[in-house]
Amino acid sequence: MPSVLSKRPLSSEWSSFFHQLLEITKCGRVGIHHEIDCGPKRQSHSRIIYSEVEAEDGWVTLRQNGILYSWPFEKVMFASGNNTERKRMGEIRGNDEFVVDLYAGIGYFTIPIAVRSGAKHVLCFEINSDSVEALKRNIDQNGVADRCEVILGDNRITTRQYKDLADRVLLGLLPSSREGWPLAMQILKPTGGMLHVHENVHDNEFDSFVSNLTKELEIIAQQKGKNLHCSVAHVEKVKSYAPKVFHYVFDVLCSI
Repeated sequence: MPSVLSKRPLSSEWSSFFHQLLEITKCGRVGIHHEIDCGPKRQSHSRIIYSEVEAEDGWVTLRQNGILYSWPFEKVMFASGNNTERKRMGEIRGNDEFVVDLYAGIGYFTIPIAVRSGAKHVLCFEINSDSVEALKRNIDQNGVADRCEVILGDNRITTRQYKDLADRVLLGLLPSSREGWPLAMQILKPTGGMLHVHENVHDNEFDSFVSNLTKELEIIAQQKGKNLHCSVAHVEKVKSYAPKVFHYVFDVLCSI
């Protein structure tokens, strides 16, 4: 039986249209996508407005690059533009690595790494309880629960007890992950490792950002008692964010 989930009932014309749309697309629900909240929890404002499936809890599931992602459509964002980076993270060869994801979300990058990279342990930090629920579900349904650990809360607080552990740290926060740089250096092993630094950078500021990035990270490392040399090993241009502003991932190699 069709169900309308909008605040006001749909007209018979709209209901007929959505019914035909679902038949053509072989889908079960129709949703309206809205911009995500800009706060730290990145909450969704999207809504499911029409459904012809029995499950009406708002959860959706996507299979992408062989990975299953489930999330509550009306509560949590899905970063569809980051597909290439999710795929790239799944191609990393990190045998027996200890990996930390400071902004795990629903497991955008955590799950590909846990499934495919050979990581020994993946420690995930996330502030949004709805995202954590989805993250745990995704960990389970992709068969990596034995190698993933999830910590709910503000990572400025929840990371305090974790030091000198990680071979690799993911900093997937936009528009800037700068606030997480000291946390990453704290968690990174004294012998160094790899940081994946996400940042929105204007074309005119690209060169200066790259130069300052490594300098700032070396200063932070010294403040954490680690004498590390930092260099940009790779730059991944993920997507356009605004005119002349692009989402980049800087792979920063930190070594003694």
